[in-house]
Amino acid sequence: MKNFKNLVASATAVAVAAGSLLTASTAIAGPEGGNMNTPGELVIGYGAGGDGFFEARDSTAPYGTTFFGRTGYGAYNSSGPGQTFPILCNLDNDADAELVLGFGDIGQSGGVLGGFIEIRDIRSANHVSVSFLRANVPGTTFQANNGETRPACGDIDDDGRDEIVVGLGSGSLGFVQVFDDAVAGFAPMGGTPFPGGFLRFPQPGAYNSTNGETFVAVGNLDGDSAEEIAIGGGNGAEGLVALIDDAGASFAALSGTPIGGGFVRLKLPGGYNAANGTVHPAICDLDGVGNGELVLGVGVGGGGFAEVKDASASFGPASGTAFPDGFTRILFPGTYRSTNGTTKPFCGDLDGDGRDELGLGTGDSDTGVDGGDGFVELKGDLTNESVGGSDFVRANSGSFRATGNGATGTIVEVVPPPS
Repeated sequence: MKNFKNLVASATAVAVAAGSLLTASTAIAGPEGGNMNTPGELVIGYGAGGDGFFEARDSTAPYGTTFFGRTGYGAYNSSGPGQTFPILCNLDNDADAELVLGFGDIGQSGGVLGGFIEIRDIRSANHVSVSFLRANVPGTTFQANNGETRPACGDIDDDGRDEIVVGLGSGSLGFVQVFDDAVAGFAPMGGTPFPGGFLRFPQPGAYNSTNGETFVAVGNLDGDSAEEIAIGGGNGAEGLVALIDDAGASFAALSGTPIGGGFVRLKLPGGYNAANGTVHPAICDLDGVGNGELVLGVGVGGGGFAEVKDASASFGPASGTAFPDGFTRILFPGTYRSTNGTTKPFCGDLDGDGRDELGLGTGDSDTGVDGGDGFVELKGDLTNESVGGSDFVRANSGSFRATGNGATGTIVEVVPPPS
């Protein structure tokens, strides 16, 4: 499934994909390179206070609801966080896709275990759970004190089946865990730099020990047949994103980046990188060329901006964005951009033209500033990005929207469950 897949987020999530599945919740999948020429659907996931729900939506206005779903982890659903981070994957290279759900920060909720990833079969009635995986960082209290899992997936070993790449919440020391495909029984990926399928965000300095959360994306950045991994960090990561080459390259730092060691940096003017530096990455094929664009969304204080970098131009600014130097901006009304300004990018081919459309998810109000109120914004691709920014989609749950928490997403062709 080489089209869109990545996107993690921590509020409600939306997904758009052109393959065969659904995706939902606060963490979502972006693109994976390649084109499928099949219009996608939206899936909205719910952030903190979402009780584990997600919903599928039509791909065209008015984006009506197709169905609601909920995670298979009952204790988590009722614990308070209830976030879901969904992605669309093809884990076994058959005609059907699978839905992978990540979970939010359990915050030491009584009776709730952290670190889970749920795999669901989109074709089966009610999208029943197939299996659970559990991520952990040995020698830490990550599972007990946080446990947040933000999955992405893509074919990083070029065997035709997707692997699951999981970014982890605060306290995970900058580690990312990679699980092999269904044929391998979802075992931790072999050949990674650290045993147990682990990669690590190589951010210099003390970030990994002081925060260490990671946001991941998977997609094609170099035009070969296997896919790369992008790792961004949270507050304190200084706007850096590490690009990791595929398994065939032994997960080496991707060559050709503007900063040595496989790094790119968000070039948002002002003091954002020093004051926060969170980056939410996505990898999208916004121009239909094949190797993708790297989209960097911001956290609180980022003004609602996202930067689009062109992988085929040494990660210089992409052309065709609404703002100069490769920048786009969420058009959310009111004070959101100036008080919160979080953007969580996701993408996929909504209209079947072979180019991904860009979506921007919004942030939560948990930080004490305005939240996105369950909205996501749908923009166009790089041929019409500036005219596609007026479509807003909002989670249908009134009680969730009342929490002020935002949404993000992925794009995917959704197959409704049998009636």
